[in-house]
Amino acid sequence: YRLTGKSVVDDNLGWSTMLMDPDRQHWTYPLVEMLGFDRSILPEYHKLTDIIGEVPASLSGECGLAAGTKIVVGTADGDTSPYGTGVGEYNMASIMCGTSGSANVTGSPVKGIRGTSGTGASLEWLRRTICKARMVVSLS
Repeated sequence: YRLTGKSVVDDNLGWSTMLMDPDRQHWTYPLVEMLGFDRSILPEYHKLTDIIGEVPASLSGECGLAAGTKIVVGTADGDTSPYGTGVGEYNMASIMCGTSGSANVTGSPVKGIRGTSGTGASLEWLRRTICKARMVVSLS
């Protein structure tokens, strides 16, 4: 926002709000209004590869990027992880496990099966908080 003055969201993050229609790739305004939200607070929808501006000369020094550098929408790390694994062809799948997890299917009518799993930091939190008493008892 600071570089462009625009509040934007890509389809991956927009869908996670449950307020975006994945088939039409825009906000589901009847649902937004039913929930009592003002449409004007919603960011503009863009594809993750859309160029939405350029780094202004006035902020170039502060951000360390050359004035005129193109600014692309981008997306969250979990949404791009399939590309890092080489998944990109139609109907290929990948599973990402870290702090959270997701299963992704590319080019599928399923449009990216997603779900949080108990992985990484989630399991560490469980061990430190919920299981702490049990661990102490079992060690004594």
